[in-house]
Amino acid sequence: MAAVDGSSHGKLPAVNTYAQHFVPFVSSIFLTFSSIAALRAQPPPGIGATDAWIRWLPANVPSAGYITLANKGTVPQVLIGASSTDYGEITLHQSRNIDGMSGMAPVDAIKVGPKTSVNFLRQGYHLMLTQPHRSVGAGERVPITLRFLSGQSMSVQFVVRAADAGANAAKTRAPILAAIP
Repeated sequence: MAAVDGSSHGKLPAVNTYAQHFVPFVSSIFLTFSSIAALRAQPPPGIGATDAWIRWLPANVPSAGYITLANKGTVPQVLIGASSTDYGEITLHQSRNIDGMSGMAPVDAIKVGPKTSVNFLRQGYHLMLTQPHRSVGAGERVPITLRFLSGQSMSVQFVVRAADAGANAAKTRAPILAAIP
């Protein structure tokens, strides 16, 4: 009768044989996925974020998030989504005026060309923040993760501003939240 280890000696393999082969295999898989996750958690090259803020609205009314994304790099970067532990859903939207009618519509992506920036407020974009998991108030910070087409992402702290903060609040510059190399 052949043994479990494939020999004809009828002996079972030593217990540590399993550990010697399986543990390094699992460890290498873990390290590979950890490396991929670390790469994806880094912002795309050349992308930086400033002026990240949320217009506070009461209760469970959807809120809007604004940011300026600057691309100092040489290749376009494309924002394709966002998420936060504080909101159940975040979608990309653009305000439009068609034939005198104002409205907003979801967009699939926002492109930030090389050596340019996109100011969400001035260019009609916003993050639509819905299904809040907690109440937030003016002055608080909300972490939002921005996801890019490259598979990379960056976490940005958005400052919550009162709804009546007005145009002056939009003009004040928040500190740079992600360094641009």
